[in-house]
Amino acid sequence: MKCILLILVLGLASCQISYSKSKGSCRSVSAKQGLESYYKDLDCAGRCDGDDTCTGYAIGESLNTCATYHDTPVTGDERDLMECFAKDSTMVKEMGNAQFVYE
Repeated sequence: MKCILLILVLGLASCQISYSKSKGSCRSVSAKQGLESYYKDLDCAGRCDGDDTCTGYAIGESLNTCATYHDTPVTGDERDLMECFAKDSTMVKEMGNAQFVYE
């Protein structure tokens, strides 16, 4: 994200990466899995935050697994044991008391 670069270089802006949560493993609108990577841990939020091409991640806490996705848009397939977190496309730039929203 360009906003992250501003934080590192100028220290003037901050980015808020937000996610929409839905039940089940993530799937694209075309109903394809769109799975990019599978992990035996729960650190996919951090992986997705740091990857501009990541569109979401799924967490299976009871299974101690997660997966990142690069297909857009993604939503949960309503199955149990997993939760899907789709990355929202809005960035918020803050300077002092003002906020500027970019999409």
